[in-house]
Amino acid sequence: MPCLRFVLFLALLAGTSGCDLTASDTPDLAGLWTGSALLPNGFSASADLSQSGTTVGGTLRISGVFNPTDFSGDIDDLGRLSWTLQSGCERWSGILSLDESEDRMEGSINLDAGSCPDTRGASGTLRLERSTG
Repeated sequence: MPCLRFVLFLALLAGTSGCDLTASDTPDLAGLWTGSALLPNGFSASADLSQSGTTVGGTLRISGVFNPTDFSGDIDDLGRLSWTLQSGCERWSGILSLDESEDRMEGSINLDAGSCPDTRGASGTLRLERSTG
């Protein structure tokens, strides 16, 4: 019987160890961010983010590529922001990882230009840092 109680205890522990994000667990990304996009040429980038729970939205701008454009995304419990935006016939997306200080994000940026005539897809790196001023 002690063995059965131990197994039940482990089952109970396993069932309660999974965690869902709550508002207090979710990193706060709201505010202005600036940085760069390497596609492979370098472009300046900026984002104005808003957040409700794990849903992140706002505008993203990459100078010389597209003007401030609405985007949407979600942040997971590992601090990864998955995002997408549509700019004309171009679909942009990426996954940014938030660093431990929660003041920098870096990750992939991808262009799917499948429906754009004479435009090729691209991929690179997007780096953003929280603006302090």
